[in-house]
Amino acid sequence: MRCFYSRIQRQTRRKKSLFPEDLIKSFMTTYIPDHAEKVKKSNAEEVKKFLEENKKKSGIKTTPSGL
Repeated sequence: MRCFYSRIQRQTRRKKSLFPEDLIKSFMTTYIPDHAEKVKKSNAEEVKKFLEENKKKSGIKTTPSGL
């Protein structure tokens, strides 16, 4: 992400980029979606774990949907 941020900073200052445009596009189309999918799966697992643990606590009511 530092590389991406550096790229934006350089463009706003109208300086030559550290990385070629095609490399940046490749990064944006491969790494970012893959990383987002991993984060999405991780978050889903954490939510499921939280709901499972939370419903065991006294005073907690669980709806049919699991919330």
